[in-house]
Amino acid sequence: MVGIMYFAISISGFLSGEIAKLTASASNSASAYESTYLKLALFMLLVGGATFLSAWLLKLKKSSGQPL
Repeated sequence: MVGIMYFAISISGFLSGEIAKLTASASNSASAYESTYLKLALFMLLVGGATFLSAWLLKLKKSSGQPL
């Protein structure tokens, strides 16, 4: 459940970063802000995806009856 929440938060962060990229002006300060924001959104996406994957694999192992 936590993995799904992280994944949803990361996707929304990534999409808002893309929206900021599309609406930002071409000035250098906006470009630097946009780059940092997109890196943070990508990091959140990776962390959320890894958390979701590990939670799913743990659930799969538990349901198969194998010892952890």
